[in-house]
Amino acid sequence: MPVTVYSPELLSLQEEYLETVKRSRHNAGEQRAAFIAASRKRLMLWGLNDTQISWLEKQGKAQDYVPIFAPNDGVVIAKHIVSGSSFKRGQPLLRLADLSSLWIETFAYEQDLPLIEPGMTARVRLTNQPWREFEGKVMQVDPFLQGSTRTARVRLAVENHTGQLQPGLFAQVTLLADFGEMLVIPTDAVLVSGEKRIVFRDMGEGRLKPVIIRTGYSDGERTVVRQGLQEGDKIVISGNFLIAAESKLKTGGDQW
Repeated sequence: MPVTVYSPELLSLQEEYLETVKRSRHNAGEQRAAFIAASRKRLMLWGLNDTQISWLEKQGKAQDYVPIFAPNDGVVIAKHIVSGSSFKRGQPLLRLADLSSLWIETFAYEQDLPLIEPGMTARVRLTNQPWREFEGKVMQVDPFLQGSTRTARVRLAVENHTGQLQPGLFAQVTLLADFGEMLVIPTDAVLVSGEKRIVFRDMGEGRLKPVIIRTGYSDGERTVVRQGLQEGDKIVISGNFLIAAESKLKTGGDQW
């Protein structure tokens, strides 16, 4: 349903345009085109499009109520008028948004920021549709941190042509980064002792050896091992054993 508006100024602009078109018929070439273009532009600034102006020319008479159309398709997300209400020049009447593509704002901790860059692919799951997965793409990473949380905002774009995503929903975002081949171990296998990161390697015949390793990134479940272990090494991941091991480390890790 179109929004129609009555305005003495718009009525005057219509009459001016029709009169300009009528008079310009007696002018030739560039001068005629310039007059019509200037009058036509004033109507377009009011929101009239080419189709409406052409229709107005065919009517040959200014219209009291003129429909105003949005320049693009969208969804009304804010309404500042009701039927019969008045408005002032420059006052917003309706607010529309194109929901075919949405922004998703998420936050990443500072230790993870070196891994994130624009163009990365992300998996998105919504709290109200956990069984579905959408694909997004990182568009921007804020160049500053939130002081209280030590996180930076990451903005993603996700397509929404089907309209299944609604603004305001909560989402869980998983970013996909290609690290190549790396040696990873369960995070629970790593014992933290001050600045040391220690695992217990199974030497066979019931013998265990504490090994200091250098770790890399961790997703909470797995941790990258940069140095100290090789592929094929057997390590202990028993939670009960780690508790006992930690108590011995407090009395001196060198005793192992």
